[in-house]
Amino acid sequence: MEISLLAVTVLISTFLHYGVQKVFIYYKRFDDFNHRSSHKTLATRTGGIGIFLTVLVISLFYYFQGIELFDYSLFIPLGIMFVIGVYDDLYNADFKLKFLLQIIVAKILIDQGYVISNYHGLFGFYEVPWLLAQLSTIFVFLLFVFFCIIHT
Repeated sequence: MEISLLAVTVLISTFLHYGVQKVFIYYKRFDDFNHRSSHKTLATRTGGIGIFLTVLVISLFYYFQGIELFDYSLFIPLGIMFVIGVYDDLYNADFKLKFLLQIIVAKILIDQGYVISNYHGLFGFYEVPWLLAQLSTIFVFLLFVFFCIIHT
């Protein structure tokens, strides 16, 4: 079962990536050559799209089978981040808009229960007040997004 699932996942991922890349090539949406780019030839910004869509398709398959792999409500904030990323790839979104939407996504995650409410002795703190917990969770989320962006 695991080998067939892996094979199906690879096929779906390959198909989705190929299709999305063809769309980006058709509309001439290529990555710019700059100090952040590791490309020496023309390249599209399609890697994240194929990965997200593959995870979504496989997760939907399991969801409709009644198998809970993880909290599927995570697709709400992940979907927002995905749309922000695709929009940015296509239209070079303003950094203020992306920053605001990232804060909103962080707040959605906090409201779903993903919050840093205990520092476990870091800086001499253990339990922290709810406002500080929310602010530190947003800060850590923004740092995570920032480091993911600069390493792509």
